[in-house]
Amino acid sequence: MTPRDDAAFDRLIERILDAEPCEWTAADLADDPRMAALKTLSDIAAAFRAIDAPVPARAIAFRWGPLEVGERVAEGGSAEVFRAHDPRLGRDVALKLLTPAAAATLRTDAFLEEARRLARIRDCHVVGVLGAAVHDGRAGLWCEWIDGCTLAERIARDGPLAADEAALVGIGLCRALAAVHQAGLLHGDVKPHNVLRERGGRLVLADLGAGGDPATVNASLRTQASPAWLAPEVLHGAARTQAHDLYALGGVLQFLLSGETPDPVRPGAAFDRSDVPPALRAVIARARAADPAARYATAGGMADALAACLHAPGAAAAAPASVAPTRRRAGMAAAVLALAIAAAGMVALLRAPPLPEMHLELLRHDGDRAQVIADGTAVALRDRLSFALASQRPAWVYVFNTDDHGTLQRLFPLPALDTRNPMPAGRRVELPGRSGGRSLRIEVSSPAQAEEFLVVASAAPVDVLETLAATDGATDAEVRLRGSGVLVPGIAPPASAPLDTLVAQLDAADQPLRLWRYRLPHRAD
Repeated sequence: MTPRDDAAFDRLIERILDAEPCEWTAADLADDPRMAALKTLSDIAAAFRAIDAPVPARAIAFRWGPLEVGERVAEGGSAEVFRAHDPRLGRDVALKLLTPAAAATLRTDAFLEEARRLARIRDCHVVGVLGAAVHDGRAGLWCEWIDGCTLAERIARDGPLAADEAALVGIGLCRALAAVHQAGLLHGDVKPHNVLRERGGRLVLADLGAGGDPATVNASLRTQASPAWLAPEVLHGAARTQAHDLYALGGVLQFLLSGETPDPVRPGAAFDRSDVPPALRAVIARARAADPAARYATAGGMADALAACLHAPGAAAAAPASVAPTRRRAGMAAAVLALAIAAAGMVALLRAPPLPEMHLELLRHDGDRAQVIADGTAVALRDRLSFALASQRPAWVYVFNTDDHGTLQRLFPLPALDTRNPMPAGRRVELPGRSGGRSLRIEVSSPAQAEEFLVVASAAPVDVLETLAATDGATDAEVRLRGSGVLVPGIAPPASAPLDTLVAQLDAADQPLRLWRYRLPHRAD
């Protein structure tokens, strides 16, 4: 490159630093590796400027009570759904407003009562209803806004799921339906478009159109659901029941594995995937049995059958070769400038392998029964808890707890536990695990305002957490047991390492991580 070219090169660097547009020619990029590296740096700088750009002012279409209503995001025969903002809570919400036609046939008091019943459902896999009211003559309810995509959109973008990943999704949706059914409600329109996947990986069963009291579902929505997801008896005029919700869920699982909408004329588990284990095919076939009596009696029973599939031979089968990878790994020309060298760390992050699909549940145990609880659930002294995790690939998992006294405790891994990292692929494992062949639980043993839990998962050991474990001199040699296999945390690091500090250290780590954080207030008895 001539001195004049060097001067032009310097001007390009100045334009990048000043966030000004640059002109790139194909010849320059092909002939000069320095130019190619500089173009890569310019693209990275533009991406980070876009992230840091100020958020444009929120467009308000109209106001409904205290909510500032923005764009309409969905509509059906009975309701419209808008993205709205609640200035009192400082958060976006999804607002479902009844259409005038639906309001004419559905009593407002019945709608509000249904909303109150929906609001009592406390499950992390069911969209949380925050309130219901009537303003300006329109009845509506608002719920949490899920920032993510539907399962239908994800399959259209990335292709079908691997068998074990589909089973994990099914387990989460079974838990969601179990919570809905226990409240005496039906969903009525389970399909991939009504299942949302939050950016952090949480699956949420959304109630954007159907759902509610069984009589209401069958009286007002008989003709509004998609035929592909309707059970044969419903297509012939029968009322929807819990068995219908499970039939539709079987269709969702078939869709996740095939990428195609099920044929309502052929309700079995017919799809061309040789790598799907027979056990999983059998679960789908039973869920989609033409006879409602032949289906699973409860969503919990179907969840147990799906969990057994993760232990069956061939459960960790990979997705077919026709499934396209979800992330490109583009190479980068060798950087010759200091600025390009500084960008190498960012490029390495872009090349990092994606985290495996993981499914985590927090359980509260009462004898042989286990209840899935969500963030914000109140707990009491002597409550016994555990975490259930399943991952499609081996994963390193770490569990921490702190209370309002500032004491940080590591609950997993611990030296005296039989359960060790990494977690095996395709299996559902409960943490803190086992010791001496006994399943252990976490007992709420000290009075406090709240308990906080942090669960960290990674595809590889997390150096900062491994170092913490190795250098902590307070590690107990034994796990202390109380009652029938209850874990009293066996490690007490100094109070100078609060949970927020640990999270900040993890945020600074150059490693893809998945974090779950729970805050459980103590119940005043």
